[in-house]
Amino acid sequence: MRSVFCFFLFIFIGSLPLLSTDNFKGKAPVDAYQSAFTVMQYSYIIRGTGDQTNLSVECWMLQDSSWINWRLPQLKDQAVLKNLIKHEQGHFNIAVIAAKELKKTVGAVDFKKPSTEVPRLEKIKRSIDQKYKDLSDRYDLETFNGRNKEAQVNWNKHLNNQLKMLENENVRIYFK
Repeated sequence: MRSVFCFFLFIFIGSLPLLSTDNFKGKAPVDAYQSAFTVMQYSYIIRGTGDQTNLSVECWMLQDSSWINWRLPQLKDQAVLKNLIKHEQGHFNIAVIAAKELKKTVGAVDFKKPSTEVPRLEKIKRSIDQKYKDLSDRYDLETFNGRNKEAQVNWNKHLNNQLKMLENENVRIYFK
């Protein structure tokens, strides 16, 4: 999970960007058995002090660390590739949901005591990290990494509902 100083910034309010093969710029490891890997990160940023304190949440996809395993022959089939990208979109959406939940959870933080608030924020973030890591693992398991089309459709609906419930929580979305 590395970043580069040069990046593209997109701020999305409403619908999220749809991923394409262009977002996967990394190279699959030689021993990779997965079809693709999406690397997402999110974090909070605190600016200012006292009454002038502002908290924002950002979420980004590390395109150079995200990859498609082009060595797999099944990915030459455009229908298979299209389904794969839809599945990876779910991982993207899960990270955005986590970021939005973080924003919602810490939105009413009292910054007058940063020495106690920052450790509390870190604890909240670790808890959300674990929750959404577990959710992402369950997503892969239940959809059989996107190959179970019925389960994938159900998860897409679930994730879209989660996004809708958190639509008022604005986060910045980056592609690095």
